[in-house]
Amino acid sequence: MTVFLNFATPDTAQSSGYVSDIARVERELFDDAWDGLAVHSVLGQFGAGVLIACDDDDEMLGYCIYQIVFETAEILRIATDSRYQQQGVGGGLLTDFVKLGKDKGAERILLEVRADNSSAIRLYERHGFYQIDVRAGYYKGDWGQTDALILQRDL
Repeated sequence: MTVFLNFATPDTAQSSGYVSDIARVERELFDDAWDGLAVHSVLGQFGAGVLIACDDDDEMLGYCIYQIVFETAEILRIATDSRYQQQGVGGGLLTDFVKLGKDKGAERILLEVRADNSSAIRLYERHGFYQIDVRAGYYKGDWGQTDALILQRDL
């Protein structure tokens, strides 16, 4: 089951407990993980919100942090808890976000993905995203560096 939660203020997101769940998944999956404070801060920005995919027991399976400003919807972060990957959670979040973007009057969705994240790129392509730009060497770490691909989907 996917539950749509659009937090009007960072306090609402924090009190729900989902911010700590998001921060935990971020730490598990990303070298550039957002902590709870970063999530809290982003959700307080104009047009920002989060889609939360939950199971029937209200356990968070994945999330999509977004910002919709005028005609552009942007996926800032999207992830599925490692225990639930390859089960359609990410695709469900994308499908719901496309619907949300259309409902809010957006004309396009933008996102950024690591060039070496082939499974995510395939998922985005299956959902109608295509590459519009590259940020060379954008992601850097002890492991080296890789490009960021900028993808778009027209609505």
